[in-house]
Amino acid sequence: GLRVVDLPWLIRPDNPAVMVYPRPVDSEQSLTMSRLYALGIDAFLVARELGLRPGSPFIIDGVTGHLEVDAGNQRLQRREAMAVYRDGNFEPADAGP
Repeated sequence: GLRVVDLPWLIRPDNPAVMVYPRPVDSEQSLTMSRLYALGIDAFLVARELGLRPGSPFIIDGVTGHLEVDAGNQRLQRREAMAVYRDGNFEPADAGP
């Protein structure tokens, strides 16, 4: 029943925003490398939006969380996904019992 926050990339792999990106071939990848890979995906998305809309605010449903960027005020806010540790596994907090 322990509640934690983590990246949607790890705890919500069936989320449509997460499923569109390929997973590394190495299935034995450490959690640290998985988080770094996800961070790279979102860093690219943020950089692309900053280039397309200089100074404009935007929102991205990213693989590291829900990102709200206000480049004009130099602010980035991220909300991670909530998970519950149950039966030896992490599950999205909104999943079952």
